[in-house]
Amino acid sequence: MEKSVGNIVKRKLFKMEDLELMEHSGVNRALRRTSWWLVLLAIILSIIGVVGTSVLNKKIFIHDLVNYVFFQSLYVIVIQIITEVLCKRFKKWADYIGILGLFTIMNVYIMFNPNVKGFHFILFLVIILSTLYFQYKKVYFSSGLCLASIVFFSLFYKPTSYNLMMSDLLACVGTYIACTFISIAVIRRGKFLLKHLEKSHKNQQELLVRNILMDRESKIEPLTDLYNHKTFHEYLEGLIEQSDSNQLPLQLALIDIDNFKQVNDQYGHWVGDIILKRVSNQLKVHITPNDFASRYGGEEFAVIFTEKSIHEAYELIEHFRKSVSSIIHEELNNKPVTVSIGMSSYTKGRGKECFFRETDECLYKAKNNGKNQTVLANTGA
Repeated sequence: MEKSVGNIVKRKLFKMEDLELMEHSGVNRALRRTSWWLVLLAIILSIIGVVGTSVLNKKIFIHDLVNYVFFQSLYVIVIQIITEVLCKRFKKWADYIGILGLFTIMNVYIMFNPNVKGFHFILFLVIILSTLYFQYKKVYFSSGLCLASIVFFSLFYKPTSYNLMMSDLLACVGTYIACTFISIAVIRRGKFLLKHLEKSHKNQQELLVRNILMDRESKIEPLTDLYNHKTFHEYLEGLIEQSDSNQLPLQLALIDIDNFKQVNDQYGHWVGDIILKRVSNQLKVHITPNDFASRYGGEEFAVIFTEKSIHEAYELIEHFRKSVSSIIHEELNNKPVTVSIGMSSYTKGRGKECFFRETDECLYKAKNNGKNQTVLANTGA
């Protein structure tokens, strides 16, 4: 039988909590990776700058290499390593630790290059990168850090306070505020798009469920929860093609509830429906997941066995027949019902009509020979 609709849908739907957790940790990794690339780029540019300005004077060259490359790079690498360790140690605060680490590295570069005009503007990178978290509070946090930093450098850090004019301070503050508003706008727009995407995804899920239910309803007979007549013939044709081309072992059993008309006439059709359900339940219990059971029509059932020898299929159908005859039904005044079964094995090239006709003839023999038995084609069974 087909798997339940619920199991199918569960495989199709995303586990949103796991997805969000993966994306969040991915942003932290991306931010730290970006920090490493920025550190590497800064080291390369520092070396190029020192070489370009001091290579003709060895004393100045060594001095600049030590002070503007070695110590500067040492500090930022140590900060980056500490950031990595703290992020792994305090995963709950990894977002803020990553932002703070990048912010600290940017400040180290400013402190080592106090005379570079406009170098304070590099802090806007912290605000821009914090946008990756897609959270307003992370942007506000990074923006607050940047504003506090520029105030510190303009008022309390002498190497920069001498060179940082009021116009520069206002320009930096304006830049940070502008970056903050841009980041907020990006997040707001992104959330708007995600909301519509989520709605679209939800509609797709509902459509998927409806399609599954419609597909199931078109194939399943509602009373017995077995495949219907039409679907049985579709599967039988497909399996016969597989058997002809790939030598797939294939057996067919046709089942008829004995004296079922008397049950309906004597006890009512509602009791007949109960009997049909009980017989179909026994059928589902005794076949394997590779087999195909259907309600062929009225009190008749059909089972297609695959990937079994004829003797294995015969044993399964016999167990089913005996289990049905052993059930006592209160609705029938504690009487049992029995089933008659015809069964045959498919041989290559016979075709669907010949295969089905032979099985039906075996069922006819079982009914005429006393019922409550299984007649197997081309054997003495």
